[in-house]
Amino acid sequence: FPVTIVFHKVYILVFLVCLFCMVSEFVVDAVGFGSFLGRVRPVLGFEGVDRELASKDPVYFVVNCLGLTPYSWQAEFLDRLALGENVLACCARQVGKTFCLAAFSLWAITFNKLPIAPDGRTHIIIVSATEEQSKKIVSDVKKLVRIGDEYLGRMSQGRLAG
Repeated sequence: FPVTIVFHKVYILVFLVCLFCMVSEFVVDAVGFGSFLGRVRPVLGFEGVDRELASKDPVYFVVNCLGLTPYSWQAEFLDRLALGENVLACCARQVGKTFCLAAFSLWAITFNKLPIAPDGRTHIIIVSATEEQSKKIVSDVKKLVRIGDEYLGRMSQGRLAG
């Protein structure tokens, strides 16, 4: 019986910590959204995409090369990953964590941002609790490639940029 009480207290504490993190994410999202929008306003037309900036800024890449708009917490998550920081995200289910990892992976591979392999190329290793979760992340990266191709095709109206 005492073990059960301790377990329930720990469970409630974990629940409260997760609830606090979710609420704080919403507060940060609401407060930081205005400055975030100014930074990632999509450029008009394919010729307006700055490839050098896209190679330096994963959020710019997501907005202007994939045509997607991340939430402000996702933008901060991508920025911190790009800076090489260790990131711990305490989030609810289905809020876009896998999207962030897939977008970051695609950005890193596209611009060879983490050339740690002997051949000088970026290799991304997907590690998850189950094989199904790993396959989902790989599938999401493939989906982002298709989305980016379609978006840039529409933006360029089928023309190749020189």
